[in-house]
Amino acid sequence: MLKLSEKECIALINKGECFHAEVEAGAFTVKIDEYSPFVCTAIHNGHRLREDLQNNCRLTDEERRFAEAPFTADMLSSFPIVLTGNDSRYEYDLNRPKSHSTHYKTAWKKPLTAKQRNESHAKHESFYNVLSALVARLEKQFKKTASYLMYIRLTISKLRPTHQPLISVPARLILNVGEQLVRTLKSSLIKLSYQTLLCVLHVMKFFKAGVT
Repeated sequence: MLKLSEKECIALINKGECFHAEVEAGAFTVKIDEYSPFVCTAIHNGHRLREDLQNNCRLTDEERRFAEAPFTADMLSSFPIVLTGNDSRYEYDLNRPKSHSTHYKTAWKKPLTAKQRNESHAKHESFYNVLSALVARLEKQFKKTASYLMYIRLTISKLRPTHQPLISVPARLILNVGEQLVRTLKSSLIKLSYQTLLCVLHVMKFFKAGVT
């Protein structure tokens, strides 16, 4: 897997090249197997925290996983374009605007400094810069496009080995598409059903052994 800066990643996207890369020191991962008119994201897949934040975090790993969505990137692995967040949403939440992405006040022993917030905001901004460049590239390539939102969330009611996790897969597809997108989606969703089964088995094994 490549290790790229934001600018290097966007340059490859603008050239239409396929690649797998960790971007901005592994803050997120970009996988492009082929250029198709939809993008999948696993924005809460990550669990990483910088060392300075680990020392300041009042939550246990188990408590953090309650709000994160582990294994969602595995469930999307059959799709041609996937962006995966590797940092914990407690550092910065990609589901929030940048200015509000570090507002988990109850997670920290001491309030985050401006320097800590700025470092996290920079990674949040980098993710969306790459996503914006990718969407712009796809809009130029395909005459007909689709807005495709797929959000997979692992919901754990109680973090105990005896409890089974619930996996919900809501999806919304706004269609104004050509045959190519329909064929691509159909192929990917067939693969997804098998990949989901493998992921469920992996999750069950993980919780049977206990969360460590």
